[in-house]
Amino acid sequence: MYLHLAILLTLLSFVSSLTLPLRFRRAPGDAQNTTSTSNSTKYVIAHHMVGNTFPYTPQDWLDDITLAHSKSIDAFALNMGIDEWQPARVNDA
Repeated sequence: MYLHLAILLTLLSFVSSLTLPLRFRRAPGDAQNTTSTSNSTKYVIAHHMVGNTFPYTPQDWLDDITLAHSKSIDAFALNMGIDEWQPARVNDA
């Protein structure tokens, strides 16, 4: 539990340091919501299941993170299970 929180906080601190924030815009024809701030910065965080990464190498993580960054994904939230090998994958990430 605490490891999940530590990972999420680490990722969120990384996200806050990014210099290219993702901005959302309304689609043409959408109703204007007066309580919305359409120019506010929004971040995209991918939920990643570490249980699906048993064969991952550090290069696999680098490839995934590079691809995610190219698609404007700002960070990963890693969901780690109880398998004994999962902490090693988190360290690789």
